[in-house]
Amino acid sequence: MRKFILMIAFLLFTLGLVACKDGNDPTPIVIADFSVLIVDEVVTFNTIDTFVVIEDEITSIDDLNEIVASLSGHIYEQHKDDIRSKTYVLTIYLYPTQEAYELEANDYGYIAYWINRNLETPGLSLHQSSIIFAE
Repeated sequence: MRKFILMIAFLLFTLGLVACKDGNDPTPIVIADFSVLIVDEVVTFNTIDTFVVIEDEITSIDDLNEIVASLSGHIYEQHKDDIRSKTYVLTIYLYPTQEAYELEANDYGYIAYWINRNLETPGLSLHQSSIIFAE
C-alpha cells in the first residue's frame, strides 16, 4: 500500500513539474546564419504579426534583408496549412534586443508581405517595407 501511495505522489509531483514549465519562452532559431527569437506572434482573421529579436550583431542592410527574406519563408511554411488559398498580410517587426521589444522600440523597422494576394500572385509578395539600418 505504501508503494502505491508513493508512486501516486511521485506521479503527481512529476505532472506538477511539467505543468510549471513556461511554454511561452521563445527558442532561438538560426535564419540566414543569424540567431533570431520569435518573441510573439499574433494571428487574426487575415493577418499574421510576428515580432522578432535578432540576437546577433547586424553589420549591413543586406544582413537585415537576408534575415527578412529567409524568415518570411519560414513563417509562411509554419502557417501554410491554415492559410491554404486565403489572402493574408504577414508583417514582421524587427528588434535588436529583448529590451527594445519590451519598450516597443522598433529600431530595425518592419516589413509586410501579401500572402496569396490574388490568383496571379500566390505565395509571398512584398506589400510594404520600412526596414531601417543606421550605420
